[in-house]
Amino acid sequence: MSENSLIDNQFRTAIDMIPTLVWAARPDGSAEFFNRRWLEYTGLTVDEAKNWGWVSALHPDEATNLRETWNTIMASGEPAEAEERLRRWDGEYRWFLFRAVPLRDEAGQVVRWYGTNTDIEHRRQSEQRTEEAEKRLRAAIDTIPAMVWTCLPNGLCDFVNERMLSYTGLSAEEMRGTGWKAMVHPDDMEEHLQAWTSSAETGNSFEFESRLLGADGHCRWFLHRAEPMRDESGNIVKWYGTNLDIDDRRRAEQELRTAHADLAHAMRVASLGEMAASIVHEVNQPLTAIVISGGACLTWLGKDPPDLDKVRTSVEQMVEAGERTGDVVQRLRALAKKGDPQKQLLAINEVIEECLAMVERELDNHGVTVRMELGNCLQPLLGDRVQLQQVIINLILNSVDAMGADANRPRQLLVRSEQTDRDQVIVAVQDSGIGIDPKDLDRLFDAFFTTKPDGLGMGLRICRTIIEDHGGMLWASRNADTGATFQFSLPLQTKV
Repeated sequence: MSENSLIDNQFRTAIDMIPTLVWAARPDGSAEFFNRRWLEYTGLTVDEAKNWGWVSALHPDEATNLRETWNTIMASGEPAEAEERLRRWDGEYRWFLFRAVPLRDEAGQVVRWYGTNTDIEHRRQSEQRTEEAEKRLRAAIDTIPAMVWTCLPNGLCDFVNERMLSYTGLSAEEMRGTGWKAMVHPDDMEEHLQAWTSSAETGNSFEFESRLLGADGHCRWFLHRAEPMRDESGNIVKWYGTNLDIDDRRRAEQELRTAHADLAHAMRVASLGEMAASIVHEVNQPLTAIVISGGACLTWLGKDPPDLDKVRTSVEQMVEAGERTGDVVQRLRALAKKGDPQKQLLAINEVIEECLAMVERELDNHGVTVRMELGNCLQPLLGDRVQLQQVIINLILNSVDAMGADANRPRQLLVRSEQTDRDQVIVAVQDSGIGIDPKDLDRLFDAFFTTKPDGLGMGLRICRTIIEDHGGMLWASRNADTGATFQFSLPLQTKV
């Protein structure tokens, strides 16, 4: 055997032993060589497979497609690959990766094609399982009764579920990046964007409520939440978020707030009835002063010559008394008026003094001695003056009732205010009445619970709602000796 023949045999043996299917084809694409593994796999002989016979081993669904692909590859003259199913000798089809590269002569012409078929059945099965799992996951995500979305670490959106697309009428492409901003109500956009940007920059959880524009042109309120997913090093790799429709809840809350406001208004009007004596006294005093000053004014005018200095003094006293009357009427109108809360920066000590002035006659009629211990230099707080007056008056009148039950007990009322080191103001109303039954202590603020024979059981419930809407707390306690103390805390504010 010649040396060349020996090399050819060794080369052929090496090709046959390569753990993949190897083939060669002429420039026109007709096959002229298959290694042993190719023939053993397909069960075809060389004569059956050569030229275009190898096509019979392709899956019928891919035969035409591969033939067209092969023609395209040959026309380009460039290396290429494709994935097709190839029939095994026992009739089973498996997926293979077809790769082909051209061999060129010195003139650059293709003189032969060499190729391999690599079994990728396991990879394809894995990909199929992954694809099916992704489809199931996508179906589950699309079925979740909420809008679901994901964002890249930099906060740019890269996925939204079908429910979100259906609600907005936007396409997935339009929602990518910052395209989602198109669905946010313009009035909510600035705060929404600030909150999301802050979370994306700091990595903190995101939670915000805003209105989203639907495909039908209507807006609904949504609760937006997102949490970051981190790698082992703590770096954010993805944001996962939801938009939950809370429009019905928001409407219900608004209706509840309206109901509370209506009931609170009714309770204020009822309180005015209880304070009728105080109101008459407070209005009568400046009116009496006006009448007296008016009479004096006429007297000084009747002098010859008129005493204009004393006339001026009388008129000034009339004006001052008239202004006091106007202030009283203004406070009464505010208590009786029905409207939305109007929060402003106010001094709580002024509110307390106004309340005591309005119930002064009521306190006198019941023989109640009042002591005030109001803190100095209290910082302002943000609140609705009328609502806070309602709370304080309610607590004072409750204390008056509690002290009126025992004629032999001294009737002493202490109203105090103080600022804590936790940026809060605490207001306390302490009485020397009959106190609170221990079994009632946990139910005092429940709706419709009352210890009064003619009570509605809503006064303290409304007071607690008002204080909680101001960001504070209202609670009660039994005094060590006698009576009870009702206290509420309010957060301090530096600006509206």
